[in-house]
Amino acid sequence: KLTIIVNVKENKIELFDDGKGMSEKEATKSIKLGHSEKKNQLGEFGFGLKTSCLSLGGKFTIITTPKGSDEEYIIEYDEDEWLANGKWNSHPMKIRKGIPKNESGTLILIEKLKIRFHGNLPGIIKKELSERFGPFIQSNSVQIKVNTKWCEPFKWDIITGSKKNINIKIDKDKKITGWVALLKIGSNRGYYGFNIYRRDRLIKQYDKFGFNEHPEARQIV
Repeated sequence: KLTIIVNVKENKIELFDDGKGMSEKEATKSIKLGHSEKKNQLGEFGFGLKTSCLSLGGKFTIITTPKGSDEEYIIEYDEDEWLANGKWNSHPMKIRKGIPKNESGTLILIEKLKIRFHGNLPGIIKKELSERFGPFIQSNSVQIKVNTKWCEPFKWDIITGSKKNINIKIDKDKKITGWVALLKIGSNRGYYGFNIYRRDRLIKQYDKFGFNEHPEARQIV
């Protein structure tokens, strides 16, 4: 389970899960830009954690406890301090002992936010996550909660009978699969076109490949 807390009063964002956590070695490497030991799966390029946190705030803290351990590993990155001292490869780790061994998971705290809170920001985040990680939510691989509300898999409101499957072979080992359909109500704001997924994660929204953006095409998804 992943829980995201958008704290307007304290101007911070918290993300925490109840997964297996990271070992001391894994936590140390997690802060290195471009480092990853994952292959052919999410996270293989080693940029997601760092770039996403820094796009939201100037400071983030990782607190993680591996499964079966009584230790908690804490790493803090502060953009202002990094720019001031120039130690690009120095991220001291704090170790806290005495954690119950039946507890595990990771907390990420993002502070010095660069974004502005407005209107229904938690609702907007919830909708975005429902669309971006819909396949994972659908398969129950992950459960995501934003403040007090769980994300549901995103569903298009399409015309019955308009859905057609896509299966395009690229070469011997690669192909594009999916479907195309027509929305019951077209979008005048550009919210139509193809959502492109790679390994079940949305990487591009409302792409207009194969046709030009036009009012007559505003129902294509």
